[in-house]
Amino acid sequence: MTILTFKVQGFSTTPKLYIIPQDGYNTTRGAKSCRPLGYSIDTKTGSYCSSLPPSIASKPVGTLVSAYDKLYYVATPWCSSTIKEPSFERYDHDQDLWERMISFPFYHDYGSHTEIIGYAVCYGVILFSLSDSYMNSYVVAFHESRNQWNQVTSTSYASFRGRAVVVGNTIYALHAIMEEVIIAFSFRMDKGEDDGIAYYLSPKFILRGLKIVHPLVSFCELKTGYLVHLRNKDFSHVKTGSPNGEACPVVQYLCITTFQIIVGKGGRSMIKTIHSHVRPVDIKGREWFSLEFCFTA
Repeated sequence: MTILTFKVQGFSTTPKLYIIPQDGYNTTRGAKSCRPLGYSIDTKTGSYCSSLPPSIASKPVGTLVSAYDKLYYVATPWCSSTIKEPSFERYDHDQDLWERMISFPFYHDYGSHTEIIGYAVCYGVILFSLSDSYMNSYVVAFHESRNQWNQVTSTSYASFRGRAVVVGNTIYALHAIMEEVIIAFSFRMDKGEDDGIAYYLSPKFILRGLKIVHPLVSFCELKTGYLVHLRNKDFSHVKTGSPNGEACPVVQYLCITTFQIIVGKGGRSMIKTIHSHVRPVDIKGREWFSLEFCFTA
Protein backbone atom coordinates (compact mmCIF):
# COMPACT_ATOMS: atom_id res chain seq x y z
CA MET A 1 0.00 0.00 0.00
CA THR A 2 1.28 3.47 -0.87
CA ILE A 3 0.54 6.22 1.65
CA LEU A 4 0.51 9.86 0.56
CA THR A 5 1.13 12.93 2.68
CA PHE A 6 0.15 16.43 1.57
CA LYS A 7 1.58 19.84 2.52
CA VAL A 8 3.94 18.35 5.09
CA GLN A 9 7.49 17.14 5.22
CA GLY A 10 7.94 13.72 6.74
CA PHE A 11 10.00 10.60 7.00
CA SER A 12 9.07 7.07 7.86
CA THR A 13 10.95 4.77 10.20
CA THR A 14 9.08 1.59 11.04
CA PRO A 15 6.72 1.83 12.78
CA LYS A 16 6.70 5.65 13.09
CA LEU A 17 6.11 8.50 10.67
CA TYR A 18 7.60 11.84 11.76
CA ILE A 19 5.84 14.90 10.35
CA ILE A 20 6.72 18.59 10.30
CA PRO A 21 3.88 20.78 8.90
CA GLN A 22 5.02 23.32 6.33
CA ASP A 23 3.97 26.23 8.51
CA GLY A 24 6.13 24.67 11.25
CA TYR A 25 6.81 27.07 14.07
CA ASN A 26 8.67 30.37 14.22
CA THR A 27 9.58 30.49 17.87
CA THR A 28 12.95 29.47 19.26
CA ARG A 29 13.25 27.34 22.35
CA GLY A 30 12.80 29.14 25.64
CA ALA A 31 10.07 31.46 24.40
CA LYS A 32 6.73 31.37 26.19
CA SER A 33 4.78 30.51 23.04
CA CYS A 34 7.17 27.77 21.92
CA ARG A 35 5.32 24.72 20.63
CA PRO A 36 6.40 21.33 19.22
CA LEU A 37 8.06 21.36 15.82
CA GLY A 38 6.06 18.35 14.65
CA TYR A 39 4.77 14.98 15.74
CA SER A 40 4.93 11.27 15.02
CA ILE A 41 2.23 8.73 14.28
CA ASP A 42 2.20 4.94 14.34
CA THR A 43 2.05 3.77 10.71
CA LYS A 44 0.39 0.50 11.70
CA THR A 45 -2.49 1.92 13.74
CA GLY A 46 -2.60 5.53 12.52
CA SER A 47 -2.60 6.75 16.11
CA TYR A 48 -0.68 9.72 17.52
CA CYS A 49 2.60 8.72 19.21
CA SER A 50 4.46 11.77 20.44
CA SER A 51 5.42 15.34 19.62
CA LEU A 52 8.71 16.31 18.01
CA PRO A 53 10.65 18.77 20.19
CA PRO A 54 11.52 22.23 18.81
CA SER A 55 14.73 22.42 16.82
CA ILE A 56 17.59 24.54 18.16
CA ALA A 57 16.93 27.31 15.62
CA SER A 58 13.72 28.07 13.74
CA LYS A 59 13.78 27.60 9.96
CA PRO A 60 11.39 29.53 7.68
CA VAL A 61 11.52 26.62 5.21
CA GLY A 62 13.47 23.41 5.72
CA THR A 63 14.17 20.04 4.13
CA LEU A 64 13.69 16.91 6.22
CA VAL A 65 15.75 13.78 5.51
CA SER A 66 15.70 10.34 7.12
CA ALA A 67 19.21 8.86 7.00
CA TYR A 68 21.34 6.50 9.06
CA ASP A 69 18.74 6.14 11.85
CA LYS A 70 18.56 9.90 12.37
CA LEU A 71 16.45 12.80 11.12
CA TYR A 72 18.35 15.63 9.39
CA TYR A 73 16.82 19.09 9.02
CA VAL A 74 18.45 21.79 6.87
CA ALA A 75 17.21 25.31 6.11
CA THR A 76 16.60 25.77 2.39
CA PRO A 77 18.85 28.34 0.60
CA TRP A 78 16.15 30.56 -0.88
CA CYS A 79 15.34 31.98 2.57
CA SER A 80 19.04 32.53 3.40
CA SER A 81 18.53 36.16 4.48
CA THR A 82 16.44 35.02 7.48
CA ILE A 83 18.27 31.80 8.41
CA LYS A 84 19.46 31.45 11.99
CA GLU A 85 22.26 29.16 13.10
CA PRO A 86 22.46 26.26 13.32
CA SER A 87 21.13 25.98 9.78
CA PHE A 88 21.65 22.20 9.86
CA GLU A 89 20.50 19.94 12.70
CA ARG A 90 20.09 16.27 13.48
CA TYR A 91 17.39 14.66 15.60
CA ASP A 92 18.17 11.60 17.71
CA HIS A 93 14.85 9.89 18.44
CA ASP A 94 16.40 7.69 21.15
CA GLN A 95 17.57 10.76 23.09
CA ASP A 96 14.62 12.90 21.91
CA LEU A 97 16.79 15.92 21.17
CA TRP A 98 18.23 17.95 18.30
CA GLU A 99 22.00 18.18 17.77
CA ARG A 100 23.86 21.09 16.21
CA MET A 101 25.59 20.06 12.96
CA ILE A 102 28.15 21.79 10.78
CA SER A 103 26.40 24.61 8.91
CA PHE A 104 25.25 24.29 5.31
CA PRO A 105 28.12 26.19 3.58
CA PHE A 106 26.63 26.99 0.17
CA TYR A 107 24.09 29.73 0.89
CA HIS A 108 26.25 32.45 -0.70
CA ASP A 109 27.43 30.22 -3.57
CA TYR A 110 23.99 29.53 -5.01
CA GLY A 111 22.00 32.57 -3.93
CA SER A 112 18.58 33.24 -2.48
CA HIS A 113 16.76 31.96 -5.60
CA THR A 114 17.89 28.38 -4.96
CA GLU A 115 15.95 25.65 -3.18
CA ILE A 116 16.56 22.02 -2.21
CA ILE A 117 14.23 19.92 -4.35
CA GLY A 118 15.44 16.35 -3.78
CA TYR A 119 17.84 14.08 -1.95
CA ALA A 120 19.40 10.61 -2.00
CA VAL A 121 20.83 8.55 0.86
CA CYS A 122 23.69 6.28 -0.20
CA TYR A 123 27.17 5.05 0.72
CA GLY A 124 27.36 7.01 3.99
CA VAL A 125 26.42 10.24 2.21
CA ILE A 126 23.31 12.40 1.76
CA LEU A 127 23.10 13.95 -1.71
CA PHE A 128 21.02 17.13 -2.04
CA SER A 129 19.61 18.20 -5.41
CA LEU A 130 19.26 21.98 -5.77
CA SER A 131 17.67 24.14 -8.43
CA ASP A 132 17.36 27.90 -8.86
CA SER A 133 14.73 30.09 -10.50
CA TYR A 134 16.71 29.98 -13.76
CA MET A 135 16.53 26.15 -13.75
CA ASN A 136 20.25 25.78 -13.08
CA SER A 137 20.98 22.53 -11.24
CA TYR A 138 23.48 21.74 -8.51
CA VAL A 139 24.23 18.73 -6.31
CA VAL A 140 26.00 18.84 -2.94
CA ALA A 141 26.95 16.03 -0.56
CA PHE A 142 27.04 15.67 3.21
CA HIS A 143 29.32 12.88 4.47
CA GLU A 144 27.71 11.51 7.62
CA SER A 145 30.71 10.04 9.45
CA ARG A 146 33.06 12.90 8.49
CA ASN A 147 30.45 15.57 9.31
CA GLN A 148 31.56 17.33 6.14
CA TRP A 149 29.95 19.13 3.18
CA ASN A 150 31.27 19.00 -0.40
CA GLN A 151 30.19 20.03 -3.86
CA VAL A 152 29.56 17.26 -6.38
CA THR A 153 31.04 17.52 -9.87
CA SER A 154 29.49 16.12 -13.02
CA THR A 155 29.60 16.72 -16.76
CA SER A 156 25.81 16.54 -16.73
CA TYR A 157 24.07 17.26 -13.45
CA ALA A 158 21.38 14.76 -12.59
CA SER A 159 18.72 17.21 -11.49
CA PHE A 160 16.07 15.26 -9.59
CA ARG A 161 13.10 15.88 -7.32
CA GLY A 162 11.89 14.11 -4.17
CA ARG A 163 13.55 11.18 -2.46
CA ALA A 164 15.71 9.22 -4.90
CA VAL A 165 15.94 5.42 -4.66
CA VAL A 166 19.26 3.58 -4.53
CA VAL A 167 19.31 0.01 -5.87
CA GLY A 168 22.76 -1.56 -6.13
CA ASN A 169 25.06 0.92 -7.86
CA THR A 170 22.28 2.90 -9.53
CA ILE A 171 20.24 5.85 -8.28
CA TYR A 172 16.69 6.20 -9.65
CA ALA A 173 14.77 9.44 -9.29
CA LEU A 174 12.02 11.64 -10.64
CA HIS A 175 13.16 14.29 -13.10
CA ALA A 176 13.27 17.77 -11.55
CA ILE A 177 10.97 19.37 -14.13
CA MET A 178 9.14 16.60 -16.02
CA GLU A 179 6.94 14.85 -13.46
CA GLU A 180 6.42 11.76 -15.66
CA VAL A 181 10.10 11.11 -16.39
CA ILE A 182 12.28 8.69 -14.40
CA ILE A 183 16.05 9.14 -14.61
CA ALA A 184 18.96 6.91 -13.56
CA PHE A 185 22.55 7.80 -12.68
CA SER A 186 25.42 6.62 -10.48
CA PHE A 187 27.54 8.23 -7.77
CA ARG A 188 31.26 7.81 -7.12
CA MET A 189 33.66 8.92 -4.38
CA ASP A 190 37.44 9.12 -4.91
CA LYS A 191 39.82 9.56 -2.00
CA GLY A 192 42.68 11.99 -2.56
CA GLU A 193 46.20 12.10 -1.15
CA ASP A 194 45.27 14.77 1.39
CA ASP A 195 42.57 12.45 2.83
CA GLY A 196 39.90 14.51 1.09
CA ILE A 197 37.11 13.00 -0.99
CA ALA A 198 36.03 14.05 -4.47
CA TYR A 199 32.40 13.35 -5.40
CA TYR A 200 31.17 12.60 -8.93
CA LEU A 201 27.84 11.91 -10.61
CA SER A 202 27.64 10.02 -13.87
CA PRO A 203 25.63 11.58 -16.71
CA LYS A 204 21.96 10.83 -16.29
CA PHE A 205 19.86 8.86 -18.74
CA ILE A 206 16.09 8.67 -19.10
CA LEU A 207 14.27 5.38 -18.59
CA ARG A 208 11.72 4.84 -21.37
CA GLY A 209 8.50 2.86 -21.18
CA LEU A 210 6.41 4.50 -18.43
CA LYS A 211 2.74 4.52 -19.51
CA ILE A 212 0.45 6.55 -17.25
CA VAL A 213 -3.35 6.51 -17.46
CA HIS A 214 -4.79 10.02 -17.00
CA PRO A 215 -8.24 11.19 -15.90
CA LEU A 216 -10.75 12.35 -18.49
CA VAL A 217 -10.56 15.83 -16.98
CA SER A 218 -7.05 17.10 -17.64
CA PHE A 219 -4.87 18.68 -14.98
CA CYS A 220 -4.04 22.37 -15.07
CA GLU A 221 -0.46 23.61 -15.16
CA LEU A 222 0.45 22.88 -11.54
CA LYS A 223 1.30 19.17 -11.43
CA THR A 224 3.37 17.18 -8.93
CA GLY A 225 4.68 13.63 -8.89
CA TYR A 226 6.51 11.26 -6.57
CA LEU A 227 8.55 8.07 -6.99
CA VAL A 228 7.93 5.31 -4.43
CA HIS A 229 10.15 2.25 -4.00
CA LEU A 230 8.20 -0.98 -3.45
CA ARG A 231 10.96 -3.63 -3.48
CA ASN A 232 14.00 -4.59 -5.55
CA LYS A 233 13.37 -2.91 -8.94
CA ASP A 234 9.62 -2.51 -8.45
CA PHE A 235 8.31 1.04 -8.11
CA SER A 236 5.17 3.12 -7.99
CA HIS A 237 4.79 6.51 -9.65
CA VAL A 238 2.16 8.87 -8.24
CA LYS A 239 0.97 12.02 -9.98
CA THR A 240 -1.68 14.66 -9.37
CA GLY A 241 -2.45 18.23 -10.36
CA SER A 242 -4.75 21.15 -9.81
CA PRO A 243 -8.33 20.51 -10.98
CA ASN A 244 -9.15 22.01 -14.35
CA GLY A 245 -10.52 25.50 -13.81
CA GLU A 246 -12.99 24.70 -11.03
CA ALA A 247 -13.45 27.41 -8.40
CA CYS A 248 -14.49 24.93 -5.68
CA PRO A 249 -13.43 21.47 -6.86
CA VAL A 250 -15.13 18.45 -5.32
CA VAL A 251 -12.73 15.79 -6.60
CA GLN A 252 -9.01 15.70 -7.31
CA TYR A 253 -7.49 12.79 -9.20
CA LEU A 254 -4.43 10.66 -8.47
CA CYS A 255 -2.67 8.73 -11.22
CA ILE A 256 -0.95 5.69 -9.67
CA THR A 257 1.30 3.56 -11.85
CA THR A 258 3.32 0.50 -10.81
CA PHE A 259 6.29 -0.55 -12.92
CA GLN A 260 9.50 -2.58 -13.03
CA ILE A 261 12.92 -1.63 -14.29
CA ILE A 262 14.15 -4.33 -16.66
CA VAL A 263 16.97 -4.85 -19.14
CA GLY A 264 15.76 -4.07 -22.64
CA LYS A 265 17.21 -4.57 -26.09
CA GLY A 266 20.88 -3.78 -26.32
CA GLY A 267 21.32 -4.27 -22.58
CA ARG A 268 19.94 -0.83 -21.69
CA SER A 269 17.62 -0.44 -18.70
CA MET A 270 14.01 0.47 -19.43
CA ILE A 271 10.60 0.56 -17.74
CA LYS A 272 7.97 -2.17 -17.98
CA THR A 273 4.62 -0.70 -16.91
CA ILE A 274 2.63 -3.20 -14.82
CA HIS A 275 -0.57 -1.31 -14.08
CA SER A 276 -1.83 2.27 -14.16
CA HIS A 277 -5.11 3.56 -12.78
CA VAL A 278 -6.82 6.78 -11.71
CA ARG A 279 -8.30 7.27 -8.25
CA PRO A 280 -10.57 10.20 -7.26
CA VAL A 281 -10.00 11.92 -3.92
CA ASP A 282 -12.95 13.75 -2.37
CA ILE A 283 -11.64 17.17 -1.32
CA LYS A 284 -15.12 18.56 -0.57
CA GLY A 285 -14.54 21.97 -2.12
CA ARG A 286 -11.26 22.59 -0.28
CA GLU A 287 -8.11 23.81 -1.98
CA TRP A 288 -6.34 21.25 -4.15
CA PHE A 289 -3.27 19.51 -2.74
CA SER A 290 0.23 18.79 -4.03
CA LEU A 291 2.34 15.71 -3.34
CA GLU A 292 5.15 16.36 -0.87
CA PHE A 293 5.99 12.87 0.39
CA CYS A 294 4.85 9.30 -0.33
CA PHE A 295 5.88 6.04 1.31
CA THR A 296 4.84 2.40 1.69
CA ALA A 297 3.56 0.73 4.84
